[in-house]
Amino acid sequence: MASGLRSETSSDPAGATRLRAATRAPAHRSRVRAVLGDGRNRWLADPLHDQPDLPGGATRYALDLEMTVGSGGAQVALRKAAFVDVGPLHEARAPHRALEVEISWRASSMAPLFPVFAGTLRWSAGELSLDGWYAPPLGTVGAAADRVLFRMVARRTARWLLDRIASEMTRSSDQP
Repeated sequence: MASGLRSETSSDPAGATRLRAATRAPAHRSRVRAVLGDGRNRWLADPLHDQPDLPGGATRYALDLEMTVGSGGAQVALRKAAFVDVGPLHEARAPHRALEVEISWRASSMAPLFPVFAGTLRWSAGELSLDGWYAPPLGTVGAAADRVLFRMVARRTARWLLDRIASEMTRSSDQP
C-alpha cells in the first residue's frame, strides 16, 4: 500500500478550488507505463461501450469514487458513481521525464449536486501525484460548503484514488 500521502487545497477567486495530492509509488518505469497506459482498466474498469466524443483522445470509464470516514474499526466507505475521463499517456520532457495523463471526473447521476474535477495524474521518480482544479456545485452556497465539507471530501477521494493506482503500480506484474 502507498505511504507518505500529502494533499492540499486552495481556492481560486473564480470559485474553483485547487487540489494537489501525492504519494510514494516506487515502481519500475515500465510497470508505471503499463498501469497508466493499457492497464488502466485494472484500477478503473473497462471503458464504457458507448464512448462520447471526448477532447484530446480521452477514454471514459464508469467508476465508483470512494472516501472513508470514521476512525479505527468504525470506518465507513462512502461511494459515488462517476464518469472518469482519462487521456492518453505521454512523457513530459522536463524535468524528470514524468509520465502523465489528463484526468477528470464528474458524478454520473445528479451531477449538479457534486463537484467536477479536471487535472493531471503524474508519476515521476517514485511519486504519484494528482494536480488540478474542482468546481464546487451550487454557486455561492457550494463555495461556503467547500470550505466546510467539499475540501475534505476532495482530499479523501484523491487519497483513495492515488492509493488505488499506487497499489497497482507496486503490485507484481504477474499477480491477477
